Amino acid sequence: MNIREKVKHITDIIKRESRPVPAAIPSKIQSPSASGAIFFGKATANWTSGTTITLDPCDITGTDNGKANETVYVQASKASYTIANSAQIDQNTVCAYVKGDDDYYYLVGTPITVLTEFNINTSTYKFQTKTKDVWAFTESGESGYVDEHTGTVCS
Repeated sequence: MNIREKVKHITDIIKRESRPVPAAIPSKIQSPSASGAIFFGKATANWTSGTTITLDPCDITGTDNGKANETVYVQASKASYTIANSAQIDQNTVCAYVKGDDDYYYLVGTPITVLTEFNINTSTYKFQTKTKDVWAFTESGESGYVDEHTGTVCS
């Protein structure tokens, strides 16, 4: 089975097993109803902010399929979004998107900023972080506090 057939097979399973979104799910992760098909496209340029991103349709591996570029909303609300801390979606990054029942395209998921690394400089008492934004559509509850360091001065 080639990758396109695998994606279609998985999409068919999702269609068969999908249920209506319960009212208890926070509105921040709800989105317009989608056709069920998941599309893939490569960013045509570096992207840092705005309401839409331009994607060149491709398969899941990034191989161009010859279709015309699509304008895709980055949030279900169609509101503007800015990636945190001067990060970006790099040109040619493969992004997943769906077509809503309103005939507009949307990136899959909700953008959130996640911590990827931190640095503590004990001589200047500076605490630095690195972040990235991800488009997530499943989230867990928040953990309790985790002790990263206890006791003496960090070294």
